[in-house]
Amino acid sequence: MKTRWIRLAGLMLVIGAAGCVDDASNGDGDGSLLPRDTQPPGDGAADAGPDIGGGPNDFQPTDGPGDAVVDVAGDAAVDAAADIALDGPADASLDGQTEDVPDMARDEGIDGPEIDGADPDAGDVGEAPDAGPGPACGTPVQGEPQCPALCGNNQRDQCPGGRLGRPPPPFDAGPPPPVTEQCDGDDLAGMTCERLGFVGGDLACGPNCLNDLRSCDFCRDDPRLVACRRASRDRVQPAHLALATTDVAALAWVAITEEDGATLFFETFEGADLTPADFSCLGQGGAGGVALAGTDEGYLVATVGPGEGLRVRSLDRAGGVTGDGFAVAGGRRIMLEAMAAGTLMVWTAEDGAVSASLLDDQGDELWRTRVFNSEIGRASAIEVADGYLVAQRTAVDLPGGGRHNGVAVARLSAAGMLQGVTTPVPPSTEYPSLATNGQQVRLTYADFGQQPELHWVSLDANGEALARAQLGDRPRFNPAPILMFGDHTLALIGAYTGRTDHADHLSIARFDAQGAPVGPEFIVNEDPNYSGFWQLDRVGDDMVLAWIESGHGIGLARFRP
Repeated sequence: MKTRWIRLAGLMLVIGAAGCVDDASNGDGDGSLLPRDTQPPGDGAADAGPDIGGGPNDFQPTDGPGDAVVDVAGDAAVDAAADIALDGPADASLDGQTEDVPDMARDEGIDGPEIDGADPDAGDVGEAPDAGPGPACGTPVQGEPQCPALCGNNQRDQCPGGRLGRPPPPFDAGPPPPVTEQCDGDDLAGMTCERLGFVGGDLACGPNCLNDLRSCDFCRDDPRLVACRRASRDRVQPAHLALATTDVAALAWVAITEEDGATLFFETFEGADLTPADFSCLGQGGAGGVALAGTDEGYLVATVGPGEGLRVRSLDRAGGVTGDGFAVAGGRRIMLEAMAAGTLMVWTAEDGAVSASLLDDQGDELWRTRVFNSEIGRASAIEVADGYLVAQRTAVDLPGGGRHNGVAVARLSAAGMLQGVTTPVPPSTEYPSLATNGQQVRLTYADFGQQPELHWVSLDANGEALARAQLGDRPRFNPAPILMFGDHTLALIGAYTGRTDHADHLSIARFDAQGAPVGPEFIVNEDPNYSGFWQLDRVGDDMVLAWIESGHGIGLARFRP
């Protein structure tokens, strides 16, 4: 029997230096072992699927057009542009009706044409294979060396430029400047993990003569840090990541492979030291995003992407596929959260409308309710007395006229009836994160308006604001997932680097019942490139953190507050 964890009062933030994560496919032809900038699903152009082209992956600040620093207004504009016609016909008044979903709905697609999907057995891997050098169903895209004719001679060479993934210069600008290999064999140019900005470890040179960071250490020493490790295998660079916990920690991630393109992987980690346990490669899917939640029988994993729509599969505890559940054509942004009665999925349809669906342990839909008529960002959900709260950045009509473009909170009954929508925070707000201890509810959000910082608010069970606090000079314009321990809140915060969802470090901050900081923040990791897709959950009295890191994989840590 799996343990379901409900996020409780006592807000816990995990904070990290933020930067944007685009589609880290690392298939841009520059041969780098480092991730490309990747955009979170739905927060920009990534809705169209992975961008396998892109900028350079060296350690220096990049100057390609895809690496420009984006200001706050730019972030907002990207969000708005990505989610087409938010004020269009889809913004009809909320009808508050719950739809009874027939058993065949998952096959017919309620909001779209009938979709058969893949063969149900195509992704069934049966027993998870023993841990090996890498997943059997896909070879990670590695790209080519910068100097292919010279790489491998055990000395760093210079060659004509133009192989860094940057667009060619204007015709009158002359040829691109020459490039020098980062390393070649034993020649590391005097670099070490420490000199590159990591905590420690052993630097190596990759087969494409770029620094191999997989043995560099990124977590700081602290008695509260129980374990820290890299989680993904053999240079599989994730583009999307999801974390769920039962009595173990589980990860689902999407990586770009040569055979299958966007490929879904799953792995569990046991014990206080996060020992790798079961591993599965689930085949194609998830170019636009992935979500994961624990169930009594195992897990539900949801993927979304261009051409594949939204698809939910049930997994056993070892990651073997046990069945296909809910599916719909044209779905995009997704979120899964384990609740007492099942798994709540919040998802966006092709027309931009946001729905909440309760799924059983097989991934079949029990009910569905339209929550918001548009979305401009990710969602968060918790269980409260006799129902649920769903927070999302959206645009809603106000009772006195006008529209609220920012974080709104919807209250749903246990049976899925929409009971009301509140706007407990000002407009020009985004990245909501909800947590509860069973009696109190906390919400954190980023304000990109007049006070561009991280904020905290206490809510009642209907989503109305009770008290507010500004969390000081904190990194902003990034999600800050939270947990409650008692009446304290712990938040995982990414330090803003100029692009949303990019951080050069992650830190954990603690706040009391009034939102005041308790003790110094704990910096979890140091990453000279960026951390991305940071996520937070709990196992027992511990916090589990996961993030995409620049050393070509996933960072996973267990922290005892």
